[in-house]
Amino acid sequence: MDAAGRRADYADARSVRTRSERVATRNQAVDSLDSRESEGIGVRVRVGGAWGFAGARGLGRDAAESALRRALAVAEAQPAAPATPLAAEQPASGSWRGPAEIDPFGILLEEKLALLSGAGRAMLEEPGVRLALARFHAWRIDKAFASTEGAYCEQTTVECGGGIAAVA
Repeated sequence: MDAAGRRADYADARSVRTRSERVATRNQAVDSLDSRESEGIGVRVRVGGAWGFAGARGLGRDAAESALRRALAVAEAQPAAPATPLAAEQPASGSWRGPAEIDPFGILLEEKLALLSGAGRAMLEEPGVRLALARFHAWRIDKAFASTEGAYCEQTTVECGGGIAAVA
């Protein structure tokens, strides 16, 4: 925000880091495993009355500076506009974390597979069931917001779910 504040009348940045995991079994055997992580930053600037926005992959200094340079270039390429003042608001600050009692990413993959396989076994014990599917999906999203006016907010959301299906 210091670098942005020296080059723009106003700037803010939002960072997002996402982690997801999917596990599925088919007739008690592993059918799919997928674990992904992504992160990026978006920078918004106001120069005079013109706005510019740019994003970049990654959360490092190079990614932030690249997004800032491109956002400034977009704002400078806009038609001239009057520099009307922004609404006067106190900068927000705080943090929030969703109420997940158990972190699904803290559970060993072997435990998840054992639960899914057990569900498949129980379904296959039923007469006529030929196909048993069980799946699990979890994701965590960490977000942060900062502005040149002094705002700083963090938010973490953790969700998970799953399902079973039997075909007879």
